[in-house]
Amino acid sequence: MPEHDQGYHSGCSKGGVSAARSGDARWQGGSGAVHVATSLKVADFVLNDGFIYVLVAAGLPIWVGTAHSLITDSVSRARFRNALARATGAFELVLPVDERQAMGLIADLETGRPFLRLTAA
Repeated sequence: MPEHDQGYHSGCSKGGVSAARSGDARWQGGSGAVHVATSLKVADFVLNDGFIYVLVAAGLPIWVGTAHSLITDSVSRARFRNALARATGAFELVLPVDERQAMGLIADLETGRPFLRLTAA
């Protein structure tokens, strides 16, 4: 994934890692589709253009959106602040260029959960 110079810094005071990536992950949307995501540490969370973010608490999505949505939507901004205070994890997904696809992906992510692959012991 490309590195970005600018981003929205959360101002979260939970710790010290700056937008650290903790690895590739999968997110299963409410539709059943499995999406490729990057798991992020919440400690010093940064939003960048070109991505959709999912904040989670207890494995459930509590905010899904983009950096742009924080600028243009006061309701999303308020939900983000509340979610950031409670978040235990975060995921980053590439934002589709097509606006309708992006809206569909956001809706799918909002009703989803982290994908857990079952393996035989």
